[in-house]
Amino acid sequence: MCDAPSSGSALAIINPWVRELGVKERLSRYLICGGCDTGFFTKRYSVEEMSKIYGDYRGPRYTETRSKWEPWYSNSYNSSHDSESWVQSRKKSISSFILANGSTSQYEIVVDIGGNRGEYIPDFVKQKYLLDISRRETIKDVQRIKSLDELNCINLIIYAHILEHVKDPFKELQKLLMASKSVYVEVPYGVPVINKRRKSKLRLIIQLIRSITPNLWKWKTSPATGRTVKQSKILNQPEHLTFFSEESMKQLARRLNANVFVQRSTVATPDSKSAEVLHCLFS
Repeated sequence: MCDAPSSGSALAIINPWVRELGVKERLSRYLICGGCDTGFFTKRYSVEEMSKIYGDYRGPRYTETRSKWEPWYSNSYNSSHDSESWVQSRKKSISSFILANGSTSQYEIVVDIGGNRGEYIPDFVKQKYLLDISRRETIKDVQRIKSLDELNCINLIIYAHILEHVKDPFKELQKLLMASKSVYVEVPYGVPVINKRRKSKLRLIIQLIRSITPNLWKWKTSPATGRTVKQSKILNQPEHLTFFSEESMKQLARRLNANVFVQRSTVATPDSKSAEVLHCLFS
């Protein structure tokens, strides 16, 4: 991702639920950047493909399609993202990190991009704004905006679990830092490794055959974002395009000529388990 030679590559299958939502390709290639330790798929979704994947994100069609291929992504798992305990856990995690690297007075005007209803914005923020493609009603004291240009001064942008989805993380962060004094980024931690099993052509063919029908695919699926997964599995490309380590974020900051505070943490997940994330504050 920083134009350095890759330290390894392997073919990957584009996840069948993503294909069903509108991505035509079946194969991609996974690379690890030798310069910044960032993992990424070479297939980057177009604006049209992104619209098909996220147009009904966590809605009925999205949930039905995904759960057909990945039974663990059930209606109950999806709805648990809205539970009060989960929301408070996420808000506390975000608030604690931000305050550990600044004071409440620094963050008077805050915009949460992709923040659902604005429920993750810390309580100490005076002016709360939400920029999100969903049409869900915002929570109390959160105002919806359509563009960052609507605000003259932004102290902080919250960009949690979005950067791993975008086509060009560098350009995205560059744009956000032009609009705000600081940007809080949260992403799943972990860069998938490349080994002999993941480069096996035979295993790839078997996985391609399995991806033809949910009955063959679904039984060996499990949550992977920020979690420990078996390294023997053939890589498959879901909605996440890029994978980060602490070094990835430090190198991003260097390229952006910005400062960054990075913290690796274990957080609760909606299914009452845990995952690792990177908390980052760019300025």
